[in-house]
Amino acid sequence: MSENRENSAFYTARPQIAIDGEINSGLGLGLLALEVRETRDGLASCEATFTNWGPIGRSLDFLYFRRDILDFGKNITIRLGELPNDKLVFNGRIMALEAVFPQAGSPALCVLADD
Repeated sequence: MSENRENSAFYTARPQIAIDGEINSGLGLGLLALEVRETRDGLASCEATFTNWGPIGRSLDFLYFRRDILDFGKNITIRLGELPNDKLVFNGRIMALEAVFPQAGSPALCVLADD
């Protein structure tokens, strides 16, 4: 049975996340929650939460507080699927960063973006 990928309704569920045009596999793997909203006026917003604790060099530390990867004004693009048939879910600018410290769990960083 041959598989026709171009007409398939199935695609990879793990999003590809690019910051300023560069795919960051760590963000894709560390994604905890993603919500994209679009209004009737065509304005879209995105709320993405990433784990913010992990290995840096030889120690464990916050991954994104240094703002070298995630920072205000940087472009964030989210796609689903694999090239060349991937689907653009969101493309916009980072407008806010929110630290999340749950009682039971690792620290996280919530990224708020608008198109």
